[in-house]
Amino acid sequence: MNLTRRRMLYGSSLVGTSMMAGCLESGVGASGNDDQDGDENGDGGDDGNESDDGDDENDGTGDADEKNDDGESDEGDDGDDGGESEYVLADYETLFYTVNRGETDAQPLFSKEDAADVVDDERLSETDREAVEKFVEKTDFDRAKLLQVQVRVPNLCYELEVDSVETDADGLTAHVSAVDTSGPDEMCAQMIAVRTVLVRAVFESEVPKSGSVTITDAQGGTHGIGYSVGHDEASADAESDGTDH
Repeated sequence: MNLTRRRMLYGSSLVGTSMMAGCLESGVGASGNDDQDGDENGDGGDDGNESDDGDDENDGTGDADEKNDDGESDEGDDGDDGGESEYVLADYETLFYTVNRGETDAQPLFSKEDAADVVDDERLSETDREAVEKFVEKTDFDRAKLLQVQVRVPNLCYELEVDSVETDADGLTAHVSAVDTSGPDEMCAQMIAVRTVLVRAVFESEVPKSGSVTITDAQGGTHGIGYSVGHDEASADAESDGTDH
């Protein structure tokens, strides 16, 4: 049963009248009734409504926080999308071959003209030359570029592995390692060779004109080679750890 304010006051008046009939300290009794009215009013519907209003305000604050969170998330996503969309790597392919002399190095090839020296390399066998020429011919340099990575190895048990080909804000990055593929008791042919890989990187839109290649050689040394639009003069920062030259 819900008590209205009018009913509560009416009930208080009846209680007050009864007390005045049987008590000499009617002033105290009246004052006590007023306190009861205050207490009962505090427990009444008005205070309940104020509490409900407070809950509504809290709900509003929660909504505001969600909006802020959403806003921050959206801004962060926009920033990430912008960074990722600059260079988008669609795919990459590789061609491995070997030449009989040379040094650990890497170079980018942005056109068929750039790749001409690679195709005409006198160190190539005829079989490898045909494979390299075909690989270059199939490259659409409007959407792709080539990376040639060469690593000098001490014997023929070493092969190259392309650990990663990725894009970042600086362009195309690649990591290539020379890996000993011999078994525990396998004898390796002791012949200096230069293992080589051509990497064709295909992009969704813009082809980056800069990037870097990290090479881990047969002795575990690391060679970092960076390049930019002036790719004829690629900058190299090599850390040799017993690298053969």
